[in-house]
Amino acid sequence: MTAPQTETIEKFAFEGPISVTQAVLLAAVLAALFGWTLWREGRLTRRWLIPLFWVLRAAMLGVVLWMLLGPTHVTIKQHSTPRTIAIFADNSGSMEVVDAPRALEDWRWALARRKSAALHPLEACDRARISAIAAERHFRSATDALERGVQDNSLGRAVAASHRSAQRLQEYLDTIQDLPASSRFTAIVQDQLKDIGVLIPELGTLSEELQSSPLVPQDRTGKMYAMLPRLERVTRGVERVSVMADQEGDAFFNSQSNIPVQNELAYSRSDKVMQLLNSAEETWLKELSESVRIRRYLLSDAANAVSDASWEIPEDPATAEMNDDPALRITNLTAGLEQLSRDAAGEDVAAAVFFSDGRHNAVEGRPPRNVAAGLGKLPVHVVPLGMADVLRDVIVHHVDAPPAVAKDDLISIEAIVTTYKCEGETLDIELLHQDRVIDQQQISVTSDRADHRVLFSKVADEFGRHAFQLRVKPLVDETNNDNNYAAFEVETIEDSIRVLLADNLPRWEFRYLSNLFTRDKSLEYEQLLFAPEIAGTGRLQRLPEFPRKVEEWSYYRMVILGDVTPRQLDRDSQEALREYVTRQGGTLVIIAGQEAMPHAFRGEPLEELIPVEESTVIANRKNGYHLQLTAEGKMADALQIGEDAFSGDRIWQEMSHSLPVYSMSDYSQPKPTSHTLIRAVTPGGTESGDSGRAFLCWQMVGRGRVVYLSAPTTYQLRIRNGDRYHHQFWGQLIRWAIARDLSTGSKTVRIQTDKSTYNTGEGVEAIVQLRNLKGAPITGAQLEARAQQNGKVAASVPLTEDTTIPGRYTGRFDGLAVGSYAVAVTGSDVEDLLRSEKAEGPIETLISIDPTLSMEMGDTRSNRPLLAQIAELTGGQVVPPTAVSEVLQTINLSPHVTEETSRQALWDSWLCFWVIFICLAVEWTIRKITGLA
Repeated sequence: MTAPQTETIEKFAFEGPISVTQAVLLAAVLAALFGWTLWREGRLTRRWLIPLFWVLRAAMLGVVLWMLLGPTHVTIKQHSTPRTIAIFADNSGSMEVVDAPRALEDWRWALARRKSAALHPLEACDRARISAIAAERHFRSATDALERGVQDNSLGRAVAASHRSAQRLQEYLDTIQDLPASSRFTAIVQDQLKDIGVLIPELGTLSEELQSSPLVPQDRTGKMYAMLPRLERVTRGVERVSVMADQEGDAFFNSQSNIPVQNELAYSRSDKVMQLLNSAEETWLKELSESVRIRRYLLSDAANAVSDASWEIPEDPATAEMNDDPALRITNLTAGLEQLSRDAAGEDVAAAVFFSDGRHNAVEGRPPRNVAAGLGKLPVHVVPLGMADVLRDVIVHHVDAPPAVAKDDLISIEAIVTTYKCEGETLDIELLHQDRVIDQQQISVTSDRADHRVLFSKVADEFGRHAFQLRVKPLVDETNNDNNYAAFEVETIEDSIRVLLADNLPRWEFRYLSNLFTRDKSLEYEQLLFAPEIAGTGRLQRLPEFPRKVEEWSYYRMVILGDVTPRQLDRDSQEALREYVTRQGGTLVIIAGQEAMPHAFRGEPLEELIPVEESTVIANRKNGYHLQLTAEGKMADALQIGEDAFSGDRIWQEMSHSLPVYSMSDYSQPKPTSHTLIRAVTPGGTESGDSGRAFLCWQMVGRGRVVYLSAPTTYQLRIRNGDRYHHQFWGQLIRWAIARDLSTGSKTVRIQTDKSTYNTGEGVEAIVQLRNLKGAPITGAQLEARAQQNGKVAASVPLTEDTTIPGRYTGRFDGLAVGSYAVAVTGSDVEDLLRSEKAEGPIETLISIDPTLSMEMGDTRSNRPLLAQIAELTGGQVVPPTAVSEVLQTINLSPHVTEETSRQALWDSWLCFWVIFICLAVEWTIRKITGLA
């Protein structure tokens, strides 16, 4: 039973100054004295008074003796509180790592998850070391207490624990002494057996003596001090046995059992721990739980309590994203140790066991060493996982390239190359197109572990789908060459981009954009200007006004609105524009102005499209604003306008420091649904709440995208740089904003994903558009999307028809593992459409799932020194998985018993007083009356 229990014992006891024997003797003496005195008086007076006096004196004597005996009703309440064992299983992202094979380590984990009671020699070696250390420590605690002058029952308990551990040590040494090992190994084992065989009887005798009498005479003190060095020698000898067992290899261990270890190569660190714990819940942990309270925790950024033996945390939508993405689950050993400290404050915690790789990377909070040092005598035993060293390797990952581009556009390819133990090497990085090297770079590695960002570019000069590969030539002695490359595809399509630029007045922003779009041959550009006179170009030249129908807006791939007024963009045009964005997937860019945009559209249909709302803080137009890229902005393709991925933020900051943004709109507070790419901050950050003001943000509205600029000042990028950055920013912004429309496939079947590169744990949305040869949407189709790797289906999802957009079907993949996938669409309707245009399948697009770059996953080496320090500071041990149950056997897990005794005296009552008084008063009165007094 693990619940506290209380047992009540009631008894009667005499607790007076005299014992029962003394009371009997005293009663006999007094009775004889009374009898003699009354016999003398009876001879001289009336004899009939003698019996009466005898009764009175006997009553008085009985009461007096009763009071002297001190009769008491004793109630003893014994409170039994079970001790607690806390188990912490590291559930952080680094525990998802699958380590390289290590023979003995893999054997240990394979043995640890067995449910068999048969003891394997490797288990015996590991448990012998744990028992030897425990026997020494228990005995040392007794001698230390003796030096402090302690002489109580704790000495006997400590020596008894040492005796039990020594007996277990002897059993394990007996198991391994006859192994077919080297003669030196056998000799050392037999030496330790001989020594411990002599010590065990001595420890048993000493334990019995101390438990019978905790007072230690001088000769026994010297005996205890002499035994400690002998125990230390045994411990050192057993540790040598354990080391030699590892050094002799796994040959004689393999001969003892046919336990397969090849499956260990497929198990992550977390898998190994969970398998061990699940096995323990059915064996030794189940047995322990009958008398010991077990506290279970999964440890990542916090210690999450597990309610039962299933080791599962109840689902919580607030933490679902963190649970799905390993990179978000950091290792916080401090959180586990602090939870242990809180448990110890309210319960009798006997020990804790931590299963972890020790890769503590929490930024906030106290260091784990400091918390461990404050736990006092609460032992923390650690079971380390993972490899302390990283193997020599080169990894190509996070390849980012557009899934489709227009002809003559520049294909920008970006990737990260991570190197381990390659310091001093030169990497040859190649870009291949259709298996032919078209570009290459060299990188010099200057540190033991490094991340290198590489950039390639190629002009999309040919139509069709193009297969690319980014690869690093393998190095000598590299662990794994399979991660030296990444394949991806880019489709070049003939797709001109029609843009409408409209403004009230020809502001500087409008003028520079007009000149830029005029020179860009990939754009079909039209403009609409209302002052100083109304004028339009292209289709708007004859009738210079905004479209009023969705079909008219749909002619444009992108609409850019400047500081126009509701009178110029009336409600009918706004309603049609909203339909163009939400239902037709159009792209709208809004550039704020001082005249009308967007504050004059409050309550108008356009308002719900705008990704910002009015800020509660009035814009600081006196000192202006500086611009900074957000974390999302630094990764956005639209803002990569420098020579490398890191210079974009610097360019925007230099521009706004040279000439601050003074024309910031009050409408610059981003809505919860929007994504801020560039934020505006006051110089020195003096404005209250200015960290939430957005300069450039966007949001999805229905099927379309709305981009918002809070000030018409991007032309300031031309300062000291000419057209270069301004042209690059707007060119990339336009292509980024409409990139989702550049899907791949045939004329009738098109497929795309919301991105081409994903981090681990991100959902992949597949979008399919079906149209017949005349362009009419196909509805009611039964479709399925499949994610394939190396020709094998890794996952599949049914596609659901979008009721708001005819011919559009969507589905979502969740939980795809790291790697490259071809996402294809299948179904009878797809086959019919492809036959109708005489096209061949499959219709697919490539995506890649990359490991999320984070502090947690950046370095997944095991930090065994930190785990060893925690164990040492708390009096615990570093325990192999085969000896977890053994280390708990060395701890005193008996319930903590306290007694509460209450006494109720039965003699200190007025009744006793009145009996004595009445007896004396009656005899005295009679004596007065009869003249005997």
